[in-house]
Amino acid sequence: MASSPGSRERFISSTIHVARQFGFDGVVLDWEYPQTQTDMDNFGLLLDEWRVAVNQEALSTDKPKLFLSAATYYKLCNRLQSWINVGIQREKLIMGLPLYGRTWKLQDPNVDGIRAPAVGLGPGNDGAMLYSRVLEFNAQNNAKVVFDVSTVSYYSVAGTSWIEYDDVKSVKPKIEYAQSLNIGGYFFWTVVGDQDWKISQLGTHFVLSFL
Repeated sequence: MASSPGSRERFISSTIHVARQFGFDGVVLDWEYPQTQTDMDNFGLLLDEWRVAVNQEALSTDKPKLFLSAATYYKLCNRLQSWINVGIQREKLIMGLPLYGRTWKLQDPNVDGIRAPAVGLGPGNDGAMLYSRVLEFNAQNNAKVVFDVSTVSYYSVAGTSWIEYDDVKSVKPKIEYAQSLNIGGYFFWTVVGDQDWKISQLGTHFVLSFL
């Protein structure tokens, strides 16, 4: 879709039409994920052309300008500072946090630390499990639960099942980090993953949104 001017134009036009038809405030692009430099170049072109089209549509219709946002992937240690360094306005940055865990099947149940060898995906749906389900799994399987300081995350182990996830203790410093950068806020994917609003209520003193 992003590889040619014509396909980008058709996509952009259709998203604006749908957003207006159903009274949306804007559009979120979730491309998982650009894999090559060509993909990244086309990703940039798509966003540039989309912004121009959104501005022009608002002027021609005298309607409020649609919001345009995108979920992006990071490979660097500092997911946020790298965007600030290249000139993104801080208030336009939102930090993403998961309400799910990633699961793996350990090669050796006796070697279970961070980066322990795995032989495949673990329990859940294609190697993923909602946060609430992780807590249930831990309780039902008497799992060993570890808070890892170096990655500021949790992992649990039950036999050969290994799950890495965020919990209250790991989310708090990440929220504080976002606050220290003065960015626009943070969001969780997704609200249905929480258990008894345990993590959600951490947002009472900070901008919070859910997808």
